[in-house]
Amino acid sequence: MLRIATVVLTSLLLFACGKKPAPAEPEQKRGRMTVTDTIVEVIDHILFDVDSAELSDDSRQKLDATVATLEGNPDITKVEAQGHADTSDADPAGISQARADAVVAYLVSKGIAPERVVAKGYGTDKAVEPAEGIDPAALQRSVMFMILERPGYPPTGDQ
Repeated sequence: MLRIATVVLTSLLLFACGKKPAPAEPEQKRGRMTVTDTIVEVIDHILFDVDSAELSDDSRQKLDATVATLEGNPDITKVEAQGHADTSDADPAGISQARADAVVAYLVSKGIAPERVVAKGYGTDKAVEPAEGIDPAALQRSVMFMILERPGYPPTGDQ
Protein backbone atom coordinates (compact mmCIF):
# COMPACT_ATOMS: atom_id res chain seq x y z
CA MET A 1 0.00 0.00 0.00
CA LEU A 2 2.81 2.36 0.92
CA ARG A 3 4.62 1.54 -2.34
CA ILE A 4 1.51 2.39 -4.39
CA ALA A 5 1.06 5.67 -2.50
CA THR A 6 4.72 6.53 -3.11
CA VAL A 7 4.44 5.82 -6.84
CA VAL A 8 1.24 7.90 -7.13
CA LEU A 9 2.72 10.79 -5.16
CA THR A 10 5.92 10.74 -7.23
CA SER A 11 3.90 10.70 -10.46
CA LEU A 12 1.77 13.65 -9.28
CA LEU A 13 4.84 15.67 -8.34
CA LEU A 14 6.51 14.99 -11.68
CA PHE A 15 3.30 15.87 -13.53
CA ALA A 16 3.02 19.16 -11.58
CA CYS A 17 6.60 20.00 -12.61
CA GLY A 18 5.83 19.19 -16.25
CA LYS A 19 7.92 16.02 -16.29
CA LYS A 20 6.74 12.58 -17.33
CA PRO A 21 7.43 9.71 -14.95
CA ALA A 22 9.83 7.07 -16.16
CA PRO A 23 8.10 3.99 -17.57
CA ALA A 24 7.74 1.14 -15.11
CA GLU A 25 10.41 -1.52 -15.41
CA PRO A 26 9.06 -4.70 -16.98
CA GLU A 27 8.68 -7.57 -14.56
CA GLN A 28 11.42 -10.16 -14.95
CA LYS A 29 10.33 -13.49 -16.34
CA ARG A 30 11.45 -16.17 -13.94
CA GLY A 31 11.43 -19.92 -14.25
CA ARG A 32 8.69 -21.90 -12.59
CA MET A 33 9.82 -24.26 -9.84
CA THR A 34 8.35 -27.20 -7.94
CA VAL A 35 9.94 -28.69 -4.83
CA THR A 36 9.14 -32.31 -3.97
CA ASP A 37 10.68 -34.64 -1.39
CA THR A 38 13.48 -35.54 -3.79
CA ILE A 39 13.84 -32.90 -6.51
CA VAL A 40 13.86 -29.19 -7.18
CA GLU A 41 12.10 -29.31 -10.53
CA VAL A 42 12.71 -26.51 -13.00
CA ILE A 43 9.51 -26.65 -15.03
CA ASP A 44 10.96 -24.25 -17.61
CA HIS A 45 14.06 -26.31 -18.42
CA ILE A 46 17.66 -25.03 -18.36
CA LEU A 47 18.86 -25.98 -21.83
CA PHE A 48 22.21 -25.68 -23.61
CA ASP A 49 23.35 -25.58 -27.22
CA VAL A 50 25.32 -28.51 -28.67
CA ASP A 51 28.88 -28.61 -27.29
CA SER A 52 28.20 -25.59 -25.07
CA ALA A 53 28.15 -24.98 -21.33
CA GLU A 54 27.42 -21.27 -21.72
CA LEU A 55 24.40 -20.03 -19.78
CA SER A 56 21.88 -18.09 -21.86
CA ASP A 57 20.04 -15.06 -20.48
CA ASP A 58 16.93 -17.25 -20.34
CA SER A 59 18.78 -19.87 -18.28
CA ARG A 60 20.09 -17.20 -15.90
CA GLN A 61 16.53 -16.04 -15.22
CA LYS A 62 15.48 -19.62 -14.50
CA LEU A 63 18.48 -20.04 -12.21
CA ASP A 64 17.50 -16.85 -10.39
CA ALA A 65 14.23 -18.62 -9.61
CA THR A 66 16.27 -21.60 -8.40
CA VAL A 67 18.22 -19.28 -6.09
CA ALA A 68 14.96 -17.89 -4.69
CA THR A 69 13.62 -21.43 -4.23
CA LEU A 70 16.74 -22.57 -2.36
CA GLU A 71 16.69 -19.42 -0.22
CA GLY A 72 13.05 -20.09 0.60
CA ASN A 73 13.74 -23.73 1.50
CA PRO A 74 16.71 -23.63 3.90
CA ASP A 75 15.86 -27.19 4.98
CA ILE A 76 17.27 -28.34 1.63
CA THR A 77 20.89 -28.60 2.71
CA LYS A 78 22.42 -30.17 -0.41
CA VAL A 79 21.37 -30.23 -4.05
CA GLU A 80 23.06 -31.94 -6.98
CA ALA A 81 23.10 -30.07 -10.29
CA GLN A 82 22.94 -32.94 -12.77
CA GLY A 83 24.45 -32.16 -16.16
CA HIS A 84 23.26 -34.11 -19.17
CA ALA A 85 24.35 -34.44 -22.80
CA ASP A 86 23.11 -35.98 -26.00
CA THR A 87 24.93 -37.91 -28.71
CA SER A 88 25.44 -34.78 -30.80
CA ASP A 89 27.81 -33.40 -28.13
CA ALA A 90 31.41 -34.23 -29.09
CA ASP A 91 32.45 -35.08 -25.49
CA PRO A 92 29.23 -35.94 -23.61
CA ALA A 93 30.94 -36.70 -20.29
CA GLY A 94 33.07 -33.55 -20.34
CA ILE A 95 30.36 -31.16 -21.54
CA SER A 96 27.76 -32.48 -19.10
CA GLN A 97 30.18 -31.85 -16.23
CA ALA A 98 30.97 -28.37 -17.60
CA ARG A 99 27.22 -27.60 -17.74
CA ALA A 100 26.71 -28.71 -14.14
CA ASP A 101 29.79 -26.71 -13.08
CA ALA A 102 28.49 -23.58 -14.85
CA VAL A 103 25.14 -23.86 -13.07
CA VAL A 104 26.75 -24.38 -9.65
CA ALA A 105 29.11 -21.43 -10.22
CA TYR A 106 26.14 -19.23 -11.09
CA LEU A 107 24.15 -20.29 -8.00
CA VAL A 108 27.17 -19.66 -5.76
CA SER A 109 27.74 -16.25 -7.40
CA LYS A 110 24.16 -15.37 -6.40
CA GLY A 111 24.74 -16.21 -2.73
CA ILE A 112 23.97 -19.91 -2.41
CA ALA A 113 26.50 -21.47 -0.02
CA PRO A 114 28.99 -23.64 -1.95
CA GLU A 115 28.43 -26.54 0.44
CA ARG A 116 24.73 -26.64 -0.56
CA VAL A 117 25.35 -27.41 -4.24
CA VAL A 118 27.41 -30.04 -5.99
CA ALA A 119 27.91 -30.53 -9.73
CA LYS A 120 27.83 -33.93 -11.42
CA GLY A 121 27.94 -34.63 -15.14
CA TYR A 122 26.11 -37.75 -16.31
CA GLY A 123 26.95 -37.53 -20.01
CA THR A 124 24.45 -39.68 -21.91
CA ASP A 125 24.19 -42.27 -19.12
CA LYS A 126 21.08 -40.86 -17.47
CA ALA A 127 18.39 -39.90 -19.98
CA VAL A 128 16.08 -37.01 -19.14
CA GLU A 129 12.38 -37.86 -19.35
CA PRO A 130 10.56 -36.30 -22.32
CA ALA A 131 8.67 -33.05 -21.78
CA GLU A 132 5.79 -31.78 -23.84
CA GLY A 133 6.74 -29.18 -26.43
CA ILE A 134 10.51 -29.58 -26.06
CA ASP A 135 12.77 -31.23 -28.63
CA PRO A 136 13.92 -34.50 -27.00
CA ALA A 137 17.55 -33.98 -28.08
CA ALA A 138 17.57 -30.43 -26.64
CA LEU A 139 16.15 -31.74 -23.37
CA GLN A 140 19.11 -34.12 -23.06
CA ARG A 141 21.39 -31.04 -23.14
CA SER A 142 20.12 -29.73 -19.81
CA VAL A 143 20.75 -29.49 -16.10
CA MET A 144 18.33 -30.89 -13.53
CA PHE A 145 18.40 -30.70 -9.72
CA MET A 146 18.23 -33.61 -7.27
CA ILE A 147 17.90 -33.03 -3.52
CA LEU A 148 20.64 -34.97 -1.77
CA GLU A 149 20.13 -33.81 1.82
CA ARG A 150 16.96 -32.59 3.46
CA PRO A 151 16.61 -33.39 7.18
CA GLY A 152 13.39 -35.18 7.91
CA TYR A 153 13.19 -36.74 4.43
CA PRO A 154 14.66 -40.03 3.25
CA PRO A 155 18.08 -39.68 1.55
CA THR A 156 18.13 -39.65 -2.26
CA GLY A 157 20.67 -39.74 -5.05
CA ASP A 158 24.34 -40.70 -4.96
CA GLN A 159 25.85 -39.11 -1.89
